[in-house]
Amino acid sequence: MKCTSCSLLIWLSICSAITIAQPRPTLTTEDVIKWRTANPQRADHFIVPKQESSPSAQSSPEQQDARFLAAEKDWNARLQQAKVRVRDFERRASESELAASQSRNAVFHNDANTLNANNARVVELQQLARTYRNEAQLAQATLNRLLDEGRDYGFQLTYIAPRLKNGEPNLDYYRTQFLELQAELQAEQIRVEALQLRTNRVQTSINSNLNSTAYFPARRRGFLFYPNNGAADGFYLNRLRNELADTGSDLNASRSRVAVLLELLNQLQEEGRRAGVPPGTFR
Repeated sequence: MKCTSCSLLIWLSICSAITIAQPRPTLTTEDVIKWRTANPQRADHFIVPKQESSPSAQSSPEQQDARFLAAEKDWNARLQQAKVRVRDFERRASESELAASQSRNAVFHNDANTLNANNARVVELQQLARTYRNEAQLAQATLNRLLDEGRDYGFQLTYIAPRLKNGEPNLDYYRTQFLELQAELQAEQIRVEALQLRTNRVQTSINSNLNSTAYFPARRRGFLFYPNNGAADGFYLNRLRNELADTGSDLNASRSRVAVLLELLNQLQEEGRRAGVPPGTFR
């Protein structure tokens, strides 16, 4: 019995040594991915729940007011830039139209090369004017979106008071108002001049095609032919009359705007004179 017990103890010791010598199994990330793919219905049990982040402290009313004022200031700056872009493109378009009308009304005597170069220049200026008008429309659309943005957020337009806190007249207010009115007036006056030249040209075309001499259409191959040398057919004349009406409407609108701007300038200067603003402010 004693030998048997010793043999058992030796055997257990050998088995323990073998067990200890064997490497312990390890679980890798790849093993977990494979197991999850093979057991999708049980994979949720081994997903560590996401810890909810603690709510951040709310901003103070002072911080909220500061952010609102900063956003309002930025909006006013972008709004002013958009207004300047609209006026600038409108002015450039009017200047191009005026130059085209002036070139078109020029008279050249027996000089075909100069006439062709002038006609090419007219076409170039007209295309440039259309490009500027399109840019002005895009700038106006941007301006409209900014106005909508201001209404949505409750922004207020930056206002320069006509008087300082001490009661003295604010020269920056009068100078800014004067320059803005002057810029718009000059652009509108250029537009009036361009429209007037266009009106004169269309009216001349109508008159030249409505002479008082007897006119009879020619017949060619059984069809009546209406040449436009000295007299015009009804379609051509109607097109000229429509163009004259449209141009005249635009001309009257621009003239009315010029009158309004002149009156606003006079009112501003009179207001400044009563407030004691130096005359040099309005130069």
